[in-house]
Parts: sequence; structure tokens; C-alpha cells
Amino acid sequence: MIPKEKLEKILEELLYYKDVEITHTFSQNEKTILSIICITQDILQAFQVTYIESTTIKIYTDVKSAVNAIYEALNSNLEPSTN
Repeated sequence: MIPKEKLEKILEELLYYKDVEITHTFSQNEKTILSIICITQDILQAFQVTYIESTTIKIYTDVKSAVNAIYEALNSNLEPSTN
């Protein structure tokens, strides 16, 4: 289980390297659960989370909501029920 503090650090690093497209992939038991990239448009920065099994893509505009969604998905192996 990844602590929320470590997830936050990972996302902050993605923000720092926003000019380079980096995809971070999260797996459990050799099964890919989700991937995340930082997207930038004009002054907007957000995180695009792709849930691999369902191919659902969700956008999170702040670190805290992205961390919570990733944490929930990794701990339940399901997509978060809300935005």
C-alpha cells in the first residue's frame, strides 16, 4: 500500500516536469490498475488518470483530489465512485 504522502510527492514531481510527457503507472500483483499524466493547457494544470480495466479517463485539477482518487483505486482495486 502506498501512503498518501508518497502519492502526493509523485504527483508534485509530475507537475515539476510538466513540460515533458511522463506517464506514471500503478500496478498491484502484476496487474496494472491505472496510469496518470500531468496535462497542461494555457495556465491550467491537471492530472489525467486512466483506469486501465475500464479505460475510463478522469481529470483532477488539484493534487489532493488526484491523490485521494488514486489511493482509493489502489486500495479497493476499483475506480472512485465520485469525481
